[in-house]
Amino acid sequence: MNEKPRPPLCIAGMHRSGTSFLTRMLHFCGLDLGDPRDLMPPQKDNPEGFWENLQFVRLNDEILQKLGGGWDFPPELAPGWEHDPILEPLVVPAAEVVLGFPADRPWGWKDPRNSLTLPFWKRLLRGCQVIVCVRNPLDVAASLRKRATSSEAFSLHLWKTYHESLLRAGPDACIVTHFDALLAEPERELERILRRLDWSVEPDRLREAAALVKQGRSASRSTEFDLKARGETALLDLYRAFADRAGDTFQAIRARDRQYSFGEGFYPENGDWRWMEGSGTVYLDLAEDREVELKIWCAPSGHYDRFPFSLGISQDGMEPCRIQVSRPAKVQAVRVRVHREQPFPAVRLSSQETFVPARLGVNQDTRRLSLRVGEIGVC
Repeated sequence: MNEKPRPPLCIAGMHRSGTSFLTRMLHFCGLDLGDPRDLMPPQKDNPEGFWENLQFVRLNDEILQKLGGGWDFPPELAPGWEHDPILEPLVVPAAEVVLGFPADRPWGWKDPRNSLTLPFWKRLLRGCQVIVCVRNPLDVAASLRKRATSSEAFSLHLWKTYHESLLRAGPDACIVTHFDALLAEPERELERILRRLDWSVEPDRLREAAALVKQGRSASRSTEFDLKARGETALLDLYRAFADRAGDTFQAIRARDRQYSFGEGFYPENGDWRWMEGSGTVYLDLAEDREVELKIWCAPSGHYDRFPFSLGISQDGMEPCRIQVSRPAKVQAVRVRVHREQPFPAVRLSSQETFVPARLGVNQDTRRLSLRVGEIGVC
């Protein structure tokens, strides 16, 4: 890495949005996070580590406390709050922490609370670089709920508050990255971020850093369509304000997601995959009646090996059809005419043998199976 002086790097974003594994990769590429003894130790819900310097975490907590709130109860802040005299006692301790970092190599800190306190740090560290990690609010809520941290309603409100705060701080000067891009193509996305930072990293080092993201890591993945279908208009607009800035890697993923959404009966697997047992619903975003091709792969697992079986496909206003699946682990394509009698028409799939999981992929990569609408799936 180049050894010329670099501005400090502030890493922000809502909790459960990928800030930890991005910071881990950047640390591997040479980002100084401070004395290892100051880093928050790994915990059960984050065994690979948080990569948070506790000195900054404590200062952020003190800032929020003095302003009448906390990380989970953000205070209402007026423009210019960072100049409030009540915060003056924290300026010197914050400066002392900053002066503890060397000036001859890149350094930075990660804390989701930075999303709320960024104006304070920008006042203290003029010219600091900022990376914002963004993730679909529905996925953030699902991750927090999985850890019994909070209800969905609370998590969505907290996501909204964090991102409104970041928006007020000015996202145009920030580097925005998306959780889905970091997970799907970590090397490509990390290379993009390093270019924006003007960091030079050896290719082997870059590949090793990207490999720190566990391959096959499973995570729920919602789309803008999911927010739209649920009527979360305000969240959708705020999410798009950041998603629009999230780089080419994510934009390629995003374009694929615009036309469909998996509903009830489908469960997340690795990456883009969804699996169904018994029955499930796919919602489509169509401007008119269209013929859609669904490619279905059925895989036996344990006692799930009864073949042949039939898969029913139905929609309000169309004749149900049923296809026979006679061989396991074999792609079978079926075309159906989807009628757009209402927004987001639903196509329902149901298996006669309810113990046979039918899997649908949503990636246009030819190595995977696909539910395709538009260029490929329309006849």
